[in-house]
Amino acid sequence: FPVTIAVKETHMKPILYRNRTKPSTTVELLFDAEFRLGEIKEKVVIYRRKDRHYVRKAAEFNAKFELVN
Repeated sequence: FPVTIAVKETHMKPILYRNRTKPSTTVELLFDAEFRLGEIKEKVVIYRRKDRHYVRKAAEFNAKFELVN
């Protein structure tokens, strides 16, 4: 079934992150967003790895990935 994701920003310059446990894996953070399911609201991020887009809770993303300097 379709899920609604409200994106706070329409355009954000992609920011490069790397996996904390496998540094060879990098992703591009594309958007900060809000996931809503009924009355449940959760901050999420939309990111890209290679040619696929993913949605993950913001807290989980920050625990798994670190900013590339």
